Amino acid sequence: MKQGILLIGGLGGLLLGQPGFGQQAPGPAAGAPRAQGLVLTGTVRDAQGRPLELVVLSVEGQPGGATTTAQGTFALRLPLPARPDAPLVLVVRHINYQTLRQPLRLPA
Repeated sequence: MKQGILLIGGLGGLLLGQPGFGQQAPGPAAGAPRAQGLVLTGTVRDAQGRPLELVVLSVEGQPGGATTTAQGTFALRLPLPARPDAPLVLVVRHINYQTLRQPLRLPA
């Protein structure tokens, strides 16, 4: 197992989730605020700056996740926390590297 560090670019790139082509966003209940999910995008690179393929990213304790492309890029849909102060922890795994756990702070 390599002791190298995975470099993840774009952790600050949280975007409001938008419906994809052919999808329709569900409407909010009457009087309810419209909550949208967030999408975390970025690039995973090794210590030499090369993109890493097949890195698995997920949110600790949540189903689903994302895997990086040959260019090291990913798009991970983040769940909205049950409480505003509830922490989300990003888990980054690759077979040749130590697992990284990174707490995330979401915009208010």
